[in-house]
Amino acid sequence: MSEAATHHAEPGADERQPEAATGRAAVVGPPRPDPTGAADCELWQVAELCRAEAARPWLESDMDDDPVRREEVERGLRLLNHLVSTMRDELLQVGAQVVALTRKLDERGAIREQSVLEALPDRVREARVADETAAPLRIELSDHQRDKYSVATPPVPCAELLPICRARCCTLPFRLSTQDLDGGHVRWDYGRPYWNLRRPDGYCVHNDSDGHGCGVYQERPAPCRAFDCRGDDRIWLDFEKRIPAPIDTPADVPHPSLEHPPMEVENRAALRRIVTDIEGLSLRKK
Repeated sequence: MSEAATHHAEPGADERQPEAATGRAAVVGPPRPDPTGAADCELWQVAELCRAEAARPWLESDMDDDPVRREEVERGLRLLNHLVSTMRDELLQVGAQVVALTRKLDERGAIREQSVLEALPDRVREARVADETAAPLRIELSDHQRDKYSVATPPVPCAELLPICRARCCTLPFRLSTQDLDGGHVRWDYGRPYWNLRRPDGYCVHNDSDGHGCGVYQERPAPCRAFDCRGDDRIWLDFEKRIPAPIDTPADVPHPSLEHPPMEVENRAALRRIVTDIEGLSLRKK
């Protein structure tokens, strides 16, 4: 992760040409409704795109498959992932409402709407805590939502250590933040959003396989900036004596130095909702 190591620009980044005119016809649709929530807003955007595409007259040039830019693919995937996160949370609220209603009916033998509404916040919290502890397949955003460029870097002599450790820290998985996604410099795993993308050998795709330098050093995410390998037994058996850990030591094993201090499950669930809202705001402003 040393800045002194060789950096690599994104292939083709300087060779992109302006998009040619597509000849798309103007589409007049129904007036856009005032959305009542994030899901309504995003779904309407998707509907507008679909309606425009369906109404567009086909041109002979459409038979050619123009290359799709990675940033276009990633934005589409981010939109879909955000929809999944939003709908998941809305389903949790619906489930919590059913639970609250059932409990009140069981307790009183009757029901009042106000009593259900009063009980709903506690049931929603219970449902989110249960969902957090179940750890199903989910979309993961980093909770490092502060400006990554302001994150302090520990005094580790990376340039000196690279020949010894072979950038073992670059085999560690981590989640990207909305800032990382907006920047578009750091690749993420499309099948496991939003974890950093790694090669078959376990290294981050931005790590140079020869010199082990970072190809996106200036734009590296907050976990990379804050990571201190000196007390991490996945990297060093003895840092002071410069004895690295065996290369076959599992790098995916969680380590306290990579995570925030332990917090209550309810707080983690609330934090997940906050970072999801941040991602939604970022997508809607573009």
